[in-house]
Amino acid sequence: MTHLNAIMTDTNVSTRSKGSHLTIDDRVKISVLKELEYSNRMIAQYIGVA
Repeated sequence: MTHLNAIMTDTNVSTRSKGSHLTIDDRVKISVLKELEYSNRMIAQYIGVA
């Protein structure tokens, strides 16, 4: 979890509107978290998507 806290600076996931596209920042976070072998479910939770 310490890696995740260092990567995720904006944890306010409630601002994402339904149907919005992933930002470049979101895509970079996903890429880094996948390299750290986080599950898709955990990544989605922190980014605020289903």
